[in-house]
Amino acid sequence: MLAVAVAAAALAALPAVPQGNLIRNPGAEAGQPSQSGETTVPIPDWTTTSAFTVAPYGGGGAPDFFTFPPLSESQRIGGGKNFFAGGFKAGTSTASQTIAVAAAAPFIDQHLVAASLGAWLGGYLSEPDPGTVTAEFVGGSGATLSSLAIGPVTPEERDRDLKFVQKAGVADVPTGTRAIRVTMTGVQVDGTYDDAYFDNLSLVLDGPSLVLRSRCLPHKRVTVTAAVPAGLKGRSVTFHVGGRSSTDRRAPFTTVFLRRTKAPVVTATGVVTVGLARGSIPGRLVVRCP
Repeated sequence: MLAVAVAAAALAALPAVPQGNLIRNPGAEAGQPSQSGETTVPIPDWTTTSAFTVAPYGGGGAPDFFTFPPLSESQRIGGGKNFFAGGFKAGTSTASQTIAVAAAAPFIDQHLVAASLGAWLGGYLSEPDPGTVTAEFVGGSGATLSSLAIGPVTPEERDRDLKFVQKAGVADVPTGTRAIRVTMTGVQVDGTYDDAYFDNLSLVLDGPSLVLRSRCLPHKRVTVTAAVPAGLKGRSVTFHVGGRSSTDRRAPFTTVFLRRTKAPVVTATGVVTVGLARGSIPGRLVVRCP
């Protein structure tokens, strides 16, 4: 058991492209909203300027009782209880956070990583207050190497209603990137409120992964083989299925197991050489046998 734990810790310590949504508090659900939408509130994980705030769906209380997107709109987009808003008499307001990606440096510096940025953007009826989300790719010196932006949405895209519209974009992560700064920006154009609304932000990195293939054998036995993407040199692959792990250090990287469920899930971690460094890449397969 100790040897297994040591091996797992060694794999976890290798450079890797982080998985899943990297944005913290992406939907304004952490912390408390401004019930009226007119006051600023602390927003966990975000640094704000001007009057940038969080408002509740269906809210808009005293003193001015502004009309905000209804609960039915939250239900339509999976927006939870709250959303981000530009704020009262905000002019131009922002919220930003910086995400460290130095652990993925060997893959980034070999041009092997792309970034997907997404968000639901909204506004108020026919008012054109624009909202944008920008991801800036920041080098080790703090300089911005390039950026990816989505939005704004127009009143016409929103049917001049209190609707949100989903926006997304993809870009290669430039060599030398060590952090990504995500910024929401709202600009007050009409009225007394910056009606640029934001919800459900996402930033996902797409790096190389193992290609897993299965072969169903008699007596519920299954063979799974892992292929390493071109341009990388495979060193080993550790397979995980049904609470058990096995490591193969010679290509073709293979494991054999007894199928105990109808559709077992196999995950794998490959140790590869990328450039002059070693790193790890993931793999996943749902096995379906006749």
